Amino acid sequence: MVTFELRLNVPRHISPECLLVDLVNELLAEDRDAVLSRVRGEAKEMDPKKLARAVSPYGEYSTQKRFKEMLQHVA
Repeated sequence: MVTFELRLNVPRHISPECLLVDLVNELLAEDRDAVLSRVRGEAKEMDPKKLARAVSPYGEYSTQKRFKEMLQHVA
């Protein structure tokens, strides 16, 4: 059975930064290391200010911690 979840905190205009944050929010245990290494690479190519603005309202606590660490290494 498939269930769908209505998200209330989705921005009107979805940016690549928001999609990256959502990807990290929804990490599965099997893929975690591989996905996070690719996310780090993508985060380096993105504007750190835009990424920080996407992480703050849309990222879960664990996602915010991960991106905070990534953004410190980028800056």
